[in-house]
Amino acid sequence: MTVSSVDQRAAQMGWQPTAVPSQKIIDDVLGVKRVERFSGGWMLAGMLLGILIGFGVKGTAAVDGPFGADAEMMGFVVGALSLLAAAGSVGLALASLPLYRRLPQLMRFSMTNMLMIIVLVLS
Repeated sequence: MTVSSVDQRAAQMGWQPTAVPSQKIIDDVLGVKRVERFSGGWMLAGMLLGILIGFGVKGTAAVDGPFGADAEMMGFVVGALSLLAAAGSVGLALASLPLYRRLPQLMRFSMTNMLMIIVLVLS
């Protein structure tokens, strides 16, 4: 193509060199994704559930704990549910790692949950 034919084609399209592209076109070209607004609800739910599970696990591990070896039937049930929930929390935290891009709220929930369980068990 020669320079004159390029100018003729640009004139036929109505292209003007001073035209400014819209923000949508710029975002599409650059591949900019929309930013998700941060919501602390998932972190709060993970924190509360982690506190409950952490106290249950701490109650099974403590020497005179209410859910330990000297507990009655209700204590055994609560202790078993606490240990099962702690194992499920570990599995959920590991499963949320590869899903972070698609489900960031799951990552927030599970990591806050695990943090609270670990803090309570180690205290």
